Amino acid sequence: MQDGSGEFKTITDAIKSVLDGNAKHVIFYIGVGNYNEKKPKALYGAQQNMSSITFARTAKTYGNSTPRPDEKMVGVQAIVLRISGDKETFYNCKIYGLQDIVCYDRNKHFFKDFLIQGIMDNIFGSAKSIYLKNELRTLNDTKITVIVAQTENNAYIFVHCDVTGTLGRAWMNHPKVLFAYSTMSNVVKKEGWSNNNNPEANKTVRLREYKNTRPGADLKGRSPLAHQLTDEEVKPYLTLGVIERSKWLLPPPTPKI
Repeated sequence: MQDGSGEFKTITDAIKSVLDGNAKHVIFYIGVGNYNEKKPKALYGAQQNMSSITFARTAKTYGNSTPRPDEKMVGVQAIVLRISGDKETFYNCKIYGLQDIVCYDRNKHFFKDFLIQGIMDNIFGSAKSIYLKNELRTLNDTKITVIVAQTENNAYIFVHCDVTGTLGRAWMNHPKVLFAYSTMSNVVKKEGWSNNNNPEANKTVRLREYKNTRPGADLKGRSPLAHQLTDEEVKPYLTLGVIERSKWLLPPPTPKI
């Protein structure tokens, strides 16, 4: 904490306190402040008045000074976050874009208390990802609004999420998507799902729903692509075992403030 109320005043000092050869996971709680330093470790920021970590180096430095997207713009493709690694977690983040916002190349990911806002294909790519208590928000109610454009043989599982917009489209032929226990506003199109004008996808896509609420979850007029799961059918999906949690996923720390 920069105010001296913690064990260390700098991130560098905190990381230096970890003994060489330590094999255990180490999580650092970072208080509010601007820390001008850089270390390759997993760090946990304050939930209120988010901490800011800055650094300088002589190699490449990446940045983006683009203003937040204007919701009047439609169909502008620009990836905000591309994930190419494996076993990655994201907590308490907000991502704003227009089209093709979050891209997964492969592997397993976990998102919690997350906001993704855009117009079309907010989430796309090939991965197995679980979204818990996230908000998927569209900027307007245009006909092209799509939350997920899932590809190939992957799995997106949304649980206890708040959703506005069309649920998804089958960008390729073997997607698996589930929305469960989520709230869906009346902005959600009654069809819910689209085969992306690819009739062949009708044979292989797995687009599922389970006990969602609010007007957008009304099953009247739903696309024939949608399948409402039973209590037994949904069980294999409502578990972190889908992303092999026991091998890598740690619970978010609850620091004492």
